[in-house]
Amino acid sequence: MQGTGYITICLFLALTSVVAHGYEEHVVVKRRRRLDNTTYEVMTRSDLRKLEYNNRREKIIQVKALAKAEKAWKEDPSNKGKSFPRSVVTSPDVRAMKGYRDLADATEEANRYTQQEKKRLAKQKKDLKEKYAVYQTARNSRDRGRRQEKRYDMERYNAALKRDEEREALLQKAADLYESVLEEVRAEYTTRRSKVRSE
Repeated sequence: MQGTGYITICLFLALTSVVAHGYEEHVVVKRRRRLDNTTYEVMTRSDLRKLEYNNRREKIIQVKALAKAEKAWKEDPSNKGKSFPRSVVTSPDVRAMKGYRDLADATEEANRYTQQEKKRLAKQKKDLKEKYAVYQTARNSRDRGRRQEKRYDMERYNAALKRDEEREALLQKAADLYESVLEEVRAEYTTRRSKVRSE
């Protein structure tokens, strides 16, 4: 019973010293801005709340920008028969991973997460190269029948590569259009908010 009272007093003293010194917890935050743009940052809880508020506002702007971009995409005759790829629109995502008292510990954890993300992306690229390595070695095959079979595979591989390049070009075109429209909508939203505040 006495031990419990002692622990309670220690916790109370620790809390009062934290409040007196203005302690604020440091949080490792996972941020995703675009499809393959994930970063890990360290920030305080109050900064995290501000960021979450800004992200909610950004999502409202993105919905309006997407509607305008799709309309502009349909009006462009060079895009006839191609629908606007919505995958270029990625809502900003924020997730608190872990909280720390010490800034150094939080920074170390964020660096560890960043290294894991880099390894994951490198492994993805390596797996893709290994997947198509068979097609490259097929050219050196001595067996004529196998070579013809592998040549067919190479043609399929080259056709797939061409499709991927066309898809990437289409995505880049859509992303450029969306980004320009997004800036316009963001500027309109900001001026409208400033007018409301001034009235």
